[in-house]
Amino acid sequence: MMGKTHEIEMEISGRTAMWTRPDTGDCPVSYPAPTYSAAKGIFESMLWGPAVQIIPTKVEICAPVQYHNYQTNYGGPLRKSRVIAGGGGFQFLATGLIDVCYRLYAEVLPPGQLKNVYRIRHGNGMGKQHHQASGAVVMNDDTRKTVRVTYQERKQEEITHPFLDEKVMIGMLFHIQALLMARFLAR
Repeated sequence: MMGKTHEIEMEISGRTAMWTRPDTGDCPVSYPAPTYSAAKGIFESMLWGPAVQIIPTKVEICAPVQYHNYQTNYGGPLRKSRVIAGGGGFQFLATGLIDVCYRLYAEVLPPGQLKNVYRIRHGNGMGKQHHQASGAVVMNDDTRKTVRVTYQERKQEEITHPFLDEKVMIGMLFHIQALLMARFLAR
């Protein structure tokens, strides 16, 4: 790594979370903590830029890990063609987490752009900065809420899936890919 890195941290919490294990197929089970790519995605929802490199370094679990099983009826595009023709769906079973709280840490390069991007986004209603002696930036409740809302909005955006050739929400991509892989492996 070249140049000086800047450490950033944020705390995220919520009533539910799902950090899907890809090996669990069509009945997803959550990891107990965010994966590297999930932590990177959460940071990038606020600090993304073509020249900004975010390297998650650590995740602290701040609340006891509690798993919860749930089920729902699925009527999306991954049903078999005969089920779709008949208007049917299937039960979607999953094991997620409830009452979660995590503290995420990352290093960011290049340093010159980090402070400007963070300052601009904070100036646009994302809360006030609080710098620690280490140089890390701690977010207040308003900033955390804005990051969560921004992340949730990003997950609602739709793209055309290159294999299914259908519009899907970005937040469903990991689940859809896991289902496709499970279907392929089951053959």
